[in-house]
Amino acid sequence: MNRQSCTPGYQRAADWLAAQYEAFGLEPAGENGTYFQTVPIGRAFTTNQGTPVLGIGRTRFDMLQGDFSLLGQSTVATQVGGEVVFVGYGVSAPGKGLDEYAGIDVNGKVVLVLKGDPTDLPRAGGRGGFAPAPPSEDPPDVDFTTESTDLAKIQTAYEKGAAAILLYEPDEADPSARFRRGGGQDGFMPERDFLSFSITARVF
Repeated sequence: MNRQSCTPGYQRAADWLAAQYEAFGLEPAGENGTYFQTVPIGRAFTTNQGTPVLGIGRTRFDMLQGDFSLLGQSTVATQVGGEVVFVGYGVSAPGKGLDEYAGIDVNGKVVLVLKGDPTDLPRAGGRGGFAPAPPSEDPPDVDFTTESTDLAKIQTAYEKGAAAILLYEPDEADPSARFRRGGGQDGFMPERDFLSFSITARVF
């Protein structure tokens, strides 16, 4: 069970602990006569700024229900919106023969990006279903390892002028199951309003 902050598993674990304290007869010392205390969570948001909300069209998705995770490469107390633009694996490496942003204006928009390496494109019939047919020849011998990390994709979207990025793992239902580190600059943080999300299949 995922017990990361603000996930359903985390809340269930906290409720279980509170029930154990009550069963042991411990006096609650938290807020409003409970066993809980409000504390800041990371740098991306704090409880007094509210829980992040993700809306697509008229549908609202709930972080507490595990629909998405807000990643650290996000500015505090920010609200952004815009058209969603799909840019494949979000790789911009023209020197290696692949620029998925070529000819696409993402300035002020929300980019939707697949996690992973474009050379690992799923075959037809796979869970992701993004390849219409098996490739007719062996994939080119090009290494996109650096460009395929989540951090590199986030930084690329930011540098292209996007307002936000939605990262989706075709083979993972849990948005926090894997964060591919590396790529981009160490400690990259946005200097303008920008939000980074990891989303589930339901949001995708």
